[in-house]
Amino acid sequence: MRSMTLSLGLAVAFALIAATPAAADIVFSTHNTIHFDGLKVHHGDVVDYDAAAGSLSLLLDEETLGGKNVDALHLLADGSLIFSAGQKIRLDGVAYEPADLVRYDPLAGTASLWFDGGLFARKADIDAVHVNDDGSFLLSTHDKGELGGLKFDRGDIVQFNPATGAASILLDGSAFGGNGNVDAIHKLNDDELLISTHANSTLYGMAFGGGDVICVNLAMQAVSMYLPESTFGNGAANIDALAFSPSIPEPATLALLALGALACRRRRV
Repeated sequence: MRSMTLSLGLAVAFALIAATPAAADIVFSTHNTIHFDGLKVHHGDVVDYDAAAGSLSLLLDEETLGGKNVDALHLLADGSLIFSAGQKIRLDGVAYEPADLVRYDPLAGTASLWFDGGLFARKADIDAVHVNDDGSFLLSTHDKGELGGLKFDRGDIVQFNPATGAASILLDGSAFGGNGNVDAIHKLNDDELLISTHANSTLYGMAFGGGDVICVNLAMQAVSMYLPESTFGNGAANIDALAFSPSIPEPATLALLALGALACRRRRV
C-alpha cells in the first residue's frame, strides 16, 4: 500500500480530527483531481487518512480501474471496500456496470460482485452507498431509478434489503433546493446521516457546497455542517464518496478547533 505525504494545510485540517480520542480514519474519493503541494490524488483514487499515523494511504488506485471515477463507497469492518464507479470498469477480468456494487479487498487486490445492478428496473448509476449491519444498504443514484418495485428520483436516499427485495425512501430528494443530487452517504444512526451533494444545494433551510459534508437529523429535519469543503484541501475538493472507520470524530472537539459548530453527537460506526 503506497503511503502519501500530506501537505501542511491538509495535515492541519486532519490533525484537528485526530485530536479527539474518538479519532476515525476518513476514507474518501473526490469528483475532481486535487493537489496537495505537488501530491496529486486522482478522482478515481480511494484514500484513507489514518489519524493515529497522520498519513494518507492509497486503498485503491484509479489506474486499477482504468482511470474511472469511484463515485460510491463504504468501508466494511474487515477492511474491504464496497464501491461503485461512474463508468464501466474491469477488475480481475470481470466487467462491472455503474449500477453494480463491487467488493474489493485492498490487501489481496481481489474483487467480486457484491450487488448486481441488473436488479434495477431501468439503467442506473449508484453514486452513494452505505451498508447497514444487517446487510441492507442505503443508496442514491445519479438519475431516476427503480428498485424493488419502488420508483425514485436523483437526490432520493433509498434503503434496500436484498434479502427481501424491499425498498423504501429514507430521505426524499424533493426536500433539497438547488442541485440536491446526493453523492456520498454515511449513516450514524436511525435518525442521523452524513451526506454530500454534487453541487451547491440547500436542505431544511441551510445552504452548503458540493464539497461540504453535512449532518442531517431526519427526525428533527435539521442540518448542521460536519466537515467543510476546505477540510479536504484548498477548497476545490468535491467529495463524492465517503466512509469512516472505526468511529467518527467528536464534533464538539472539531468545533473547538475552528472547524465549525456541529450538531451531531459522537457515534460509533
